[in-house]
Amino acid sequence: MESLATQTLIIFAIRTSRIPFLKSRPGGWLTATTLSVVVICIALTLSPLASRLGFTPLPWQFFAALVVLTVAYLVLVEFTKMVFYADPMHLAGQPRRTRGRVHRVERRAARFIHHGA
Repeated sequence: MESLATQTLIIFAIRTSRIPFLKSRPGGWLTATTLSVVVICIALTLSPLASRLGFTPLPWQFFAALVVLTVAYLVLVEFTKMVFYADPMHLAGQPRRTRGRVHRVERRAARFIHHGA
């Protein structure tokens, strides 16, 4: 259940470089279907069908831990995204690129440009 909750909710984090729900709102269908998967998973463990499926009743402490772990996981993913999307680190002694994008494009295109004859 923990894996299903974290892996379905991670969709909101990886779909954008911004903070989900605060700076980037997901579509209604994405939100509805993702949250319904988590709700159905929890409902199956609490329903009378649970014993037939081989599920055992879970204590309320598990659900409290599930919420804490899921929130912690999503916070760690957001922190990792901030590090990933940050400017690259420039180590001492390594030259920084001073030429821009135009230079790189011209250099790549030079082999296709024929001067003269």
